[in-house]
Amino acid sequence: MIDVLLIEDNDNDAALAVDALGSQLNASIRRARTVAEATEQLASRLPTLIILDLGLPGGSGINNVVTLRGLAAETPIIVLTGWDEAFEVKILQAGASAFLTKQALLNNEFVETVEQLI
Repeated sequence: MIDVLLIEDNDNDAALAVDALGSQLNASIRRARTVAEATEQLASRLPTLIILDLGLPGGSGINNVVTLRGLAAETPIIVLTGWDEAFEVKILQAGASAFLTKQALLNNEFVETVEQLI
């Protein structure tokens, strides 16, 4: 079973992600609403995969990627965001493993990307 840390402050988007991961991949999902909460969870256990929204309160999206990469160097990080794809190159350079817009939650692209990275 894969252990996913979902860092998302929007309840609707989180529910879509949890539904897709739980039903299609039988994943165990822990959730944090901020990077500070995620940091606390990472201190006790590293997940198989991190899914990160960039539009979180209390920090810059790119800086959040850098922070998480420093704490979980080997863990794949999927950025799942409402941000424009123009940011994709910067996000990948910052350490993300994949960049998806939230539209991916509405089709198979989200689950396919998760499967490729685990």
